[in-house]
Amino acid sequence: MKPVISSVFAGVLAVAAAHATPVLLEVDSALSSVEVEIVIAGGVLGDTDSSSLSGFLRVELDSVSAASQSGLHAFRLVVDDDLHLQDSAFLVGGFTATISDAVFSFVPPPPAPASIGPGGEVAFADVTSEAEGTADYTVTGAACTLLGSQPCTDTIDLADSDPTQIESFEGVLTIENGIVTFTATLSMTMPLDPDNPSNGTLSVDGVVVARGVACAVDITGSASPSSPSYLVPDGVVDAEDFFAFLGLFAAGDPRADLSGSSSPASQDYLVPDGVIDAEDFFTFLSLFATGCP
Repeated sequence: MKPVISSVFAGVLAVAAAHATPVLLEVDSALSSVEVEIVIAGGVLGDTDSSSLSGFLRVELDSVSAASQSGLHAFRLVVDDDLHLQDSAFLVGGFTATISDAVFSFVPPPPAPASIGPGGEVAFADVTSEAEGTADYTVTGAACTLLGSQPCTDTIDLADSDPTQIESFEGVLTIENGIVTFTATLSMTMPLDPDNPSNGTLSVDGVVVARGVACAVDITGSASPSSPSYLVPDGVVDAEDFFAFLGLFAAGDPRADLSGSSSPASQDYLVPDGVIDAEDFFTFLSLFATGCP
């Protein structure tokens, strides 16, 4: 073993492995969806539209073999399609709205870890989200007078809204054959115009199904490419995984693309970014040091 690699490896092994294990879960857009409702004119006018969801969540587990507790540390939920809403009422008027490029992202700090029930039940409290995207709207008739100084036709930047507390974020988290699956529902409501909250509300109700590998650093049973167990996880985090990753990293192999940032506080942590660089290397070292209890 080369001296430099040997010293790095020894230092990594010296780090305590009693920390929670971060797991990136990719949202399954075929099974995940969101329904968005807009209500204006004091509740007289309203409509809903829906779309599939994509993106990711990042959880932390106290154990990948017998998890009893989970933390929620990041999410980015992308509304895949534009949402089109419209309604009208006699003597009231009507409205049309299009919500484009909508994204809902996690806002730190993380909520307190939640206990996992015997059936995988888990409920996160005090989760905060912020929105991105635009809402183009037109309000006609008497309903427009209810907007006060707000124009009857305008574009609202959802990023200008204050972060929103998610009223409900709960579901079932299971681990089977090394794969973590989280099936959850979420619900939240925010003002359409943060400067004029009485003008209307935007409500979001979603179903999220996300999956990911329980132990990102259990990548192989052997560091030798000629071995049948090369790049086949074996349930053990050891030197074979370390040197197998070094080989992938040195070769610029896409399988070494672990993360866009080595900082667990970043939304890009554990999210591949298409670049093999130091962020991937140090992310692997940190996860390897922690292990997968």
